[in-house]
Amino acid sequence: MHKLVLKFFGFLRSCTQFLKVVIFFCLMMLTLFWIQNLLGSYWAWMDFIAPLLNFFIGIGEKISSDSIMLFDAVFEYKYAIAALLFGVLVIIANLIKNFINSLEECYLDGRRFVKKTQEKQFNAKLEKNIINEQSKIRRYYVYTSAIIKKKYDNKNFNIDLEQQTKEMIKFISSKTAVFPQKFEEGYLYTFENFEDIDTVLNCLFKVLSAQTPLDYNFCVQVVSNSSGNEKEQVKRLKNLQIHNKLIFMADTKYRYGFNKKAEYKTTLVGMFQDNGESFEVHEFFK
Repeated sequence: MHKLVLKFFGFLRSCTQFLKVVIFFCLMMLTLFWIQNLLGSYWAWMDFIAPLLNFFIGIGEKISSDSIMLFDAVFEYKYAIAALLFGVLVIIANLIKNFINSLEECYLDGRRFVKKTQEKQFNAKLEKNIINEQSKIRRYYVYTSAIIKKKYDNKNFNIDLEQQTKEMIKFISSKTAVFPQKFEEGYLYTFENFEDIDTVLNCLFKVLSAQTPLDYNFCVQVVSNSSGNEKEQVKRLKNLQIHNKLIFMADTKYRYGFNKKAEYKTTLVGMFQDNGESFEVHEFFK
């Protein structure tokens, strides 16, 4: 439909352009017709257009039938007036063309406005759907493990890693009311309300800021409704051995962006590869 409308405007413009060509042709023929009469001649080949020219000359004669002598020839005003009438027709044709252009511009502006409005409505609907989908994703994992800091990892300090880890688990569980399961070298917490993740993050940051002889490996991974490979993602994160940071992947960052309240900022730690597959790692910070 849009292409047909544009073709219609193009057709109208072509018509006005053709009309101008016809008018200029008539003006040229009027000049020759005037010369014929000045010479007192008769050119038979002009008979095809003579009725039209006589019509305009007749209008000119009604306006003024006066004449003037120039170079021993009688110049009648009616021919000049007829020529002016053709000039007026050219101006009218230009006005019509400009009007057509204005109509086309109004049509295009209206179409752009409608399209923009439809895009806004579509984007708003799409955003609403995305928010609804993301809000349904509530479960997430937190993996925790610890190792003894290198400067304490010798017999002189006699650090009991198992006891220190139990203390960490006890502290986190007391603050979150969630108890973990053994997972790989550490422990895996399962939380059910991602909207409230900042409370858990506050607890984990307290562990990181505590003066202990341990380096902590904390990983956060949102559990989507369809993926099913979140524990593999946790393994990838913990295998990086990035200590004393709260790290997570891009899907968790994306979900965190939909939380109504977000106390923490995020930043990119880096790009990593596992089995030829690249993935982003981010971290939380204040």
